[in-house]
This record gives sequence, structure tokens and C-alpha cells, in this order.
Amino acid sequence: MALRDLFAIQALQAMVIAGGWGYTDKGGTRHTYNSMPEYAEAAYEFADVMLKAREVRRG
Repeated sequence: MALRDLFAIQALQAMVIAGGWGYTDKGGTRHTYNSMPEYAEAAYEFADVMLKAREVRRG
């Protein structure tokens, strides 16, 4: 399993345990994800950010 997938799985687990996940739009309105595809997309976005940070840190 790729590191990206592991990060995404852990992020998804955290979202489920937290009982919700979402984002705040530019207008300041909070939106909660309501479907598994939204959660999965957010989990992989999180994984991509983690991988990018890892690359930067490694130099």
C-alpha cells in the first residue's frame, strides 16, 4: 500500500471518529461533508498535503 493511501486512510478514520469534517468558505460559512465521496476526497487532499510537507522537510 502506498504512503499516500496510508495517510488518506488515517485521515478518513480521524474524520469518522470526530463525527464530522468540512470546510469554511471564503464568506466564513461552515460546510460539513455529508457523503463518503466528499470524505474520501478530503482525505486524499490531506494526504497530498502531508506528502508535500514531507518532501519539503526532507529538502
